[in-house]
Amino acid sequence: MLLAGTSYGLVTPLVKMAIAHGIPVTKLTVSQYPVSIILLWLGALGTKKPVPVAKARKTEIAYMALLGVIGAAASLSYYHSLAFVPGAVGIVLLFQFAWILPVINGLIRRQWPKKHEQLAIAIIVIGTVFAAGPAKWHFPLWAVGLGLMAATLYALSLLLSGQIVGQLSAWQRASISTSVSFVVVLLAGQPWQTPHELFSLKIWAWGTVIGLFSLTIPLIAIYVSAPTLPPALTGILAAWELPVAVILSSLWLRESVDLSRWFGILLILGGIAFSSVVPALVANPTRRYQPHPIYPQTKSE
Repeated sequence: MLLAGTSYGLVTPLVKMAIAHGIPVTKLTVSQYPVSIILLWLGALGTKKPVPVAKARKTEIAYMALLGVIGAAASLSYYHSLAFVPGAVGIVLLFQFAWILPVINGLIRRQWPKKHEQLAIAIIVIGTVFAAGPAKWHFPLWAVGLGLMAATLYALSLLLSGQIVGQLSAWQRASISTSVSFVVVLLAGQPWQTPHELFSLKIWAWGTVIGLFSLTIPLIAIYVSAPTLPPALTGILAAWELPVAVILSSLWLRESVDLSRWFGILLILGGIAFSSVVPALVANPTRRYQPHPIYPQTKSE
């Protein structure tokens, strides 16, 4: 799981570097999918006794298609936001999913955050104020809106992912949702309108590298490790993405990250850790942990 968080943390500075090299956001988004889709489908075909996709429940396929659409929209929103905001600010905006998720859950299921979750949300919001440094903003507010939209879509995808119960393996589900995402970004990017860019080695090189760190490596790491880890530890390790992205943005992009921003980042991480650890502490320590609800095991795994 630590590998997944580190891999996701590399995405933000890599996208900023690709944009700095003159690669359009839509083309970058399109080019990250092909190699990753091939690798994921190879993994799906290698699953022991896989259930044929044609025999899967239609509701399960529909869920995966919906997740694919949401994932594509989240990527497009986040990458367009990164074209205008610093990488350190972009990742902080994306991490607002930590409090958006329980809010969406409350609106949909009427299951409102518990007291310790409310306290964690307050800590995260306060941390965001320090981490984003609003007094130093020199970028359009609509770009901030896109970052928050990406966070909302990401939170929604996590919520829906926890509802999937079916016969398909995790590899098959990832392959289907990623393939649908590819179709969506193709329609959004319309690469056929600029055919000369289809043969640009620079675009495909950057896209492939970003796709490996944003799709292939983290999905493989998550599907292998998350079902075997306690939920508290899963959430904490996943949060490793935030400091990795900020540190690399500072080192690779020469972005200024002062002490107030580091204080905010620590508050955000503390809020996430607090919300993850408290349920584990109040639970019976002798009980066996169940698979993480976001990454459930299936009969075929």
